Amino acid sequence: MNNLNENQINNFLSRASFSGLKMLYISYCAYKTKKAFKIMDLKKTLSSFNDNYSYGWHIASICMGLVDHESNEDIINITEFDDYLAKIIESTIKKGAKDYDSGKDVAWVAKFSRVKDIVEIENYFGYSPTI
Repeated sequence: MNNLNENQINNFLSRASFSGLKMLYISYCAYKTKKAFKIMDLKKTLSSFNDNYSYGWHIASICMGLVDHESNEDIINITEFDDYLAKIIESTIKKGAKDYDSGKDVAWVAKFSRVKDIVEIENYFGYSPTI
């Protein structure tokens, strides 16, 4: 599906924003659960989701060959997900979220937790692994 090697994918992920990683994780969860989604539904459901930025990431991921999809109007169905990326996306985003949240006070975590963002994504798709 893509022409990127593992080193290139690792390099890409190490430079990615958390919002970009979230969109890749959304695509991964959608692929694993075979659940289609609408960007605007994600915006309504997830507490910290930038629809325009995330859609741009989605298109870039398609162009790079990391994911593929079918769409009907605004419904997105992820049909392919890079095998190597599938092996590492979950651990990559969860480690980054835990590291980011660690050492923060309870009030901050309650409002801005990246771990909470991941749990919201998993709940939306009915994807069972948790942090």
